[in-house]
Formats: sequence, C-alpha cells, structure tokens
Amino acid sequence: MKKRIGYGSFEVNDVPTLKKCIKQAVLSGYDFVDTAYYYQNEEAIGKAIKELREEGFDKPILVQTKIWPEHYGNVRDAVLLSCQKLQTNKLDMCLLHRRHFNLNMDLSAWEQLIECQKEGLVGEIGVSNFDRDALEIMRQRTGVYPLSNQIELSVNNLREDRVVYNHSKGIEVQAWSPLGDLENNLKNPVLIEMAKKYNTDVAGVLIAYVGSLNCSIIVKTSNPDRVVSNYKAFQIILEESDVEKLKKLNTYKIKYSESFIYDIDN
Repeated sequence: MKKRIGYGSFEVNDVPTLKKCIKQAVLSGYDFVDTAYYYQNEEAIGKAIKELREEGFDKPILVQTKIWPEHYGNVRDAVLLSCQKLQTNKLDMCLLHRRHFNLNMDLSAWEQLIECQKEGLVGEIGVSNFDRDALEIMRQRTGVYPLSNQIELSVNNLREDRVVYNHSKGIEVQAWSPLGDLENNLKNPVLIEMAKKYNTDVAGVLIAYVGSLNCSIIVKTSNPDRVVSNYKAFQIILEESDVEKLKKLNTYKIKYSESFIYDIDN
C-alpha cells in the first residue's frame, strides 16, 4: 500500500499564503492538498490554484475535500458545491467527513458518493473518522470499502487496532494531527534525542513515526519552508527498534473528542 502525504489546509484561509504553500507542496513532492467544506477555505484554495495557473504554474495539483454530515441528505449537491468553490468539474478525492448521528444517513451518503464516482464527478472516495463497525456495514450494503480513512493518529494517540484493521481491508490510513500534543512533545527527552540521531527536529520525528507505520499523513502549516521540511521528514525511515520505543509514548490522548457535536437538520 502506497503511503502518501497531503498538505493540510485547516485554518489556512488567505489566498496568498495558500498559493505559496500549495506551490511549494507540489514542487516538494506532496501527493495532494487536503481541505473540507467545514474548513471554509475551498473557495480560497480554488482561487489560489486558479492564480497559480494564470501565472504559468502547470504542475498537477490534486485536491481532496470532505462532505460535512449536514449534507449527507444530498451528496451530489454537496459535491457540485465543492466543485464550484474549487473551480473544477471533478473532485480528485472526496471523503465523508464524520459519522452522522444516524447510521442510515451514513449508509445513504456512502451509496450516493459511489454514484457520484460512477457519474464521473469524483475520482477517489473515502471516509474520515469512521470506525470498524460502520465500515463493515457500509461494505455489506454496497460491496465497496472506502479507499481511505482519515483518522487522528500520532505518537500520543496510536490506535494500532484501527491501523491494523484498515490496512487488512486495503484501506489507506491518513493521519490527521500527526504532531499530536506538540507542546509537550517538544520537551520530551526521548523525542529530542531521536531528533538528533536522525538529524531532524522533534516535529520531523513525529512525522517520520507515522510514515514508519505505513500510514499516509496530512500535515498543515502556513509556512512554505515548513512545507519542505515536513516532506523531508516523511522520507525518513526510522529503525524498527525506534518505532517500538516511540509506541511506548502512546497514552491515547486525543486532540478532539470523537463525540463531536455539530448542528444538523437530519
């Protein structure tokens, strides 16, 4: 299974910054740009890409976006809305962002997303923050597993059972918030010493760790220089003994509650 790196755009909303970071990400070797309806920056990303094209930047720029649960009642309209904001006729990759309170809505949304793919409106289809039970029911209903599942994953919160399960079904694991509890990680002596060993910084070790688990990664920044260093860190291969050492730092400390509260009509 090929592991990939996506430029995370959460909380990056201004066009000039997005232009610099997206361009640097593509030049560095990133596989795609990650966004979502919920991030409220699809339109800014669309403008940034358009301006890059007008300035002569002709390298492929793939974009992955996500549909918020309030739109699970009409996924096709949500896809078309994202296409409009991103100024494209087809989404390269599209995920269902979170579990709905109603499983039937999840199942319906997945069926609709499959139809959007058949129609040619979407390339790759997947999910984000979905658990094993939901994925199995979705597979039973449609015969289709998601290509990818984007979940919170870091040295502080390694749900290894989820990684093993998804990989066993051929589902790519995309790690969001891969730096975990960065404030405390920056002071962790184990991480500091390992950073010296691999000639990187603590953030680099945290990124390399996720890559060493054969997981893809979504890493955000508004600093073009950091875009480059994050990519280089993802190429670092940690020794197996160091991976096992880092696994011992896991405390299942989550960054955002899995019981996420949001306004919804359905």
